[in-house]
Amino acid sequence: MGYPVDFEKGELNRGNWKRIKECMKKAEAGEPVKVGFLGGSITQGSLSSTPETCYAYLVYKWWKEKFPKSQIEYINAGIGGTTSQFGVSRVEQHLLQKKPDFILIEFAVNDDNNEFFRETYEGLIRKVYGDASAPAVLLMNNVRYDDGISAEDQHAAVARAYQLPMVSMKSTILPPVKSGQIKNREITPDDLHPNDDGHALVAKVITTFLEKIYQDRDTEEADPDFSGKTLPDPITANEYENSVRYKNYNSNPELKGFQKDTRKKKEFLDIFSGGFTASNVGDEISFEIEATGIAIQYRKTIHKPTPVAEVIVDGDESTRTVLDGNFNEDWGDCLFIQTVTRHTELKKHHVQIRIIESHPDDQVPFYLVSVIGSKGPDTKTADGTEAQKKTKLTGAKDNRKQKEPGEKLFVKGKRSIMHTLLLAFLIPVLLMVVLGAASYQIASSGIVSKYQETSLSTLTAVANYYGLICTNVNAKATELVGNGDVADYYNKYYKKGDKAGEYFRSTQQILKNTALSDAFIDKYSVIAETGKGSSTSSITGSMTETPYEDFMATAEGEYFADNPTQRNAWLGYHHYLDSCLNSEEGDYGLVFYQKMSKADTYLIFDISMDDITSSLYDLDFGKGSITALVTKDNREIAVAAGREGVIADQTYFVGNSFFEDSRSLGEAYSRQVRIKGKTYVYMVAPIAQTGAVVCALIPKSALMGQANTIRFVTIILVVLAGVIALGTGLKISMGITSTLRGMNKGLAKVADGDLTSTFKTKRKDEFQTLTESLNAMMTSMHDIMQNMKGFGTHVNEMSADVSEQTDGISIAMKDLSHMMEEVAKGVHSQAMETESSNHKMITFSDNIIDVSNRTSDMSVSADKAIASVEQGKVIIQELNEKSSETVKLTDELVGDIDEVQKNSKEIQSFVEIINGIAEQTNLLSLNASIEAARAGQAGRGFAVVAEEIRNLADQSKESANRIKAIVSAINSTTKKTSDSARKAESMMAEQSASLDQTVQVFGEIRDSVSGLVEDIRVVLQQMEQISDERANVQDSIQNISAVSEEVAASTEEANSTLSNQAETISRLAVRVEKLSEEARELDQSIEKFRL
Repeated sequence: MGYPVDFEKGELNRGNWKRIKECMKKAEAGEPVKVGFLGGSITQGSLSSTPETCYAYLVYKWWKEKFPKSQIEYINAGIGGTTSQFGVSRVEQHLLQKKPDFILIEFAVNDDNNEFFRETYEGLIRKVYGDASAPAVLLMNNVRYDDGISAEDQHAAVARAYQLPMVSMKSTILPPVKSGQIKNREITPDDLHPNDDGHALVAKVITTFLEKIYQDRDTEEADPDFSGKTLPDPITANEYENSVRYKNYNSNPELKGFQKDTRKKKEFLDIFSGGFTASNVGDEISFEIEATGIAIQYRKTIHKPTPVAEVIVDGDESTRTVLDGNFNEDWGDCLFIQTVTRHTELKKHHVQIRIIESHPDDQVPFYLVSVIGSKGPDTKTADGTEAQKKTKLTGAKDNRKQKEPGEKLFVKGKRSIMHTLLLAFLIPVLLMVVLGAASYQIASSGIVSKYQETSLSTLTAVANYYGLICTNVNAKATELVGNGDVADYYNKYYKKGDKAGEYFRSTQQILKNTALSDAFIDKYSVIAETGKGSSTSSITGSMTETPYEDFMATAEGEYFADNPTQRNAWLGYHHYLDSCLNSEEGDYGLVFYQKMSKADTYLIFDISMDDITSSLYDLDFGKGSITALVTKDNREIAVAAGREGVIADQTYFVGNSFFEDSRSLGEAYSRQVRIKGKTYVYMVAPIAQTGAVVCALIPKSALMGQANTIRFVTIILVVLAGVIALGTGLKISMGITSTLRGMNKGLAKVADGDLTSTFKTKRKDEFQTLTESLNAMMTSMHDIMQNMKGFGTHVNEMSADVSEQTDGISIAMKDLSHMMEEVAKGVHSQAMETESSNHKMITFSDNIIDVSNRTSDMSVSADKAIASVEQGKVIIQELNEKSSETVKLTDELVGDIDEVQKNSKEIQSFVEIINGIAEQTNLLSLNASIEAARAGQAGRGFAVVAEEIRNLADQSKESANRIKAIVSAINSTTKKTSDSARKAESMMAEQSASLDQTVQVFGEIRDSVSGLVEDIRVVLQQMEQISDERANVQDSIQNISAVSEEVAASTEEANSTLSNQAETISRLAVRVEKLSEEARELDQSIEKFRL
């Protein structure tokens, strides 16, 4: 990306990696993994150009690319403008129900940096990390890029308390922005929401941290240390862990002017749905909510004006809070949360919301999204008893009698043998306690599990029974409205006077027969669109003049109006029939509505309350248990074990979070819940295709009856074993203690210096052996003291002698140290000289290379001369070639400069040969010129060639002289370094060449030039060998230099060691003196003993 960001600094808290490592191993094994993200607008992807450029999607891509064998699922639960207060209330519905394996949480720029949001954030973390699916959790903090503000401090405190990993943009991306290395607008248009580059940077910080975990994934990680608990104790009041949102589909508030918003939710981000609306002053809505904290979630809109409301809790004026729906920003409507009460009593609170201001030109109605009831986990002060126990142990007084001075063995703080024996006897008792507790626990757990499984099966069977009833009734209704006289009448004939009466009577008879033929259809009714004349019912009484319109005004009619495609439904009420006929809610339990296929007419069948409750009564789950049938429209028909009649004064399921969370599961389900400090087993089973469920709450105590016998027997056995063990241990320990007390007195005398004491006992067990051993020990101690007395004198004499010797050694060590310093200086000087030789050798090498280059130039010129001679072959005969002289030198010059000097002399001899050849060539060239002159015009071409050869000879002579000068310089250099050079053998073989026959003068010239070329090549070979040997010589000199440096270092180290030894000897002298003093003190101490 090219931005100067130190991604390694992203780790704000390392935390525990065990769950993330397990998640990675799961993905690595090819198992499917769900990756979830929870946060605000940044997580949602605000200001990223596409959903694929959002940081969350980029992190998801990292998972996909890192684990190609795994099917990675992407879940983005980010909602713009929301805080962790909303997050904790929605995380179950939006994320946890999908059971993600990995969750990343981000609310740092939406939460304020205060204690309130520390508490809401902790509630969210506890709910997520403590979920039964045990997801891996990574926390992330974004930041504002203009002022650096975020809730990072509050969130980090929670991360540390729960040992959760956390990464930060404040420590990675913000620093280069503040320093100007990154321009704000390069990564964010508004200093808050990242653009595509900003999202990429955020993702890189996260994936860098994940990559670090991935590289360490095979290292075993222990579970977080929470003192044996799944979660640590909260660091705040923890009011928000169990927050619940009450909306129009999971609550039944009292409506006075407020209307339910029954529009179907379009998508996940359609946040203004499932709520309530109101427009007029005086419109009210009231909730009954069990919680310790209340918050109102409503819409603040940019479409102003809009009505203003107020909320009051329990009629308390101090809670009165204004809910102004007018939003003073321009970026869009805001989902706003207004906290009303906190940390109040856990009870059912009356929450009343009322419109207090409206305007003639209101653009939109006031929109109440939800009421949030918050409370912490249902816990009691379980630590109180334990704290009292600790106080009792700490504050207990020591009432034991004071011991005599001679009984020092039994001092306070020491454990006596009596206590030890009693403890030893108590260990088997404790093991029995553990065994009994374990047996009780296993038995109770098995009983509860089995009972819970059996009860759930029974509950499911009842739900299936209700399902069969409903399916049968549904089939009969479908048959009636599908064809036959009933369908014909209400679809077409009821409007025709000639046949209407006949078909109406037939229809009534068919309905009566249908009700009689099915034992579960108690009553039937038909509400026709044409009015009272076409409507009928088996319930006594008279319908209104406009039954269809009046029916559609009720909650049931609104349900069908809001769901126009739904032609039938199982509901819990028929308010219209109850209001005009002799019908009460207690007469019926379930109501089936079936709409005619071609007319706005509804056929209604009642299932009697007795048919519903009879099966519920049969579900006897024990004392205190509650069973209920809850319909789609939240009618709760509940019965209690051992109690007649339906419970009408309260609800046990509707409105409680455990019920609302399980309602959408669609399958039988059970779990343990806490209600008012008591533990219940909650079970639920759906009734197929009705939207209704059968529920049960069974007190856990009712399941434990069979385990109580095991607990009683265990307690009796433990008490008996404890009494026997304590009695036996007390008797044995008292005898032992008496004997030890006598020995203790004798040992006290020994401690005072009396070695003449003896020990006696009347026991015939191991204590008699102990007594004999003590007496033998006293005899040995007497002898030892006698020997030590003489030893002290001997130590004094030896220490004086050692002191004298150490003085001499110390002086010698100092002299040796001085000598080593001189050696070190000499070696250092030698290293410097060697380094100088190395530099001179490098200069010599450069000269050799220069000579070689110049000789190569000579070879090129000689080749040109031969080419010129070849041109004379037109006039003269071919010259016979002969072999050139071969000169070989040794394969290597090992490093000795003397060998270089010998080679230099050889070069000089070759230079002389070259000079000789050049002079001879000059002479031959002169002769050739004379012969050419004699030849006249015919020899003019040969004169030109002769001149070229003479010039070549002059150049050769000049080059030879330069070689001679260079060799002289080489000889001068090698003389200076001859003392450090190695000797080497030299071998020079020279093979002279002779001319075969020369027919003409130009033939002799050609042979001479050929000889010159070969000699030049020999020189080149010599130069190459010298160059090769130069590298060896240089390596040797460097080795000598390195060895010299090592020797210097070793000398310095030896000198340091000698200095340390000298100091050690000095300290030894001091210790010898101290030993002499201690020996004298030992003599004085021995004098105290009576021997």
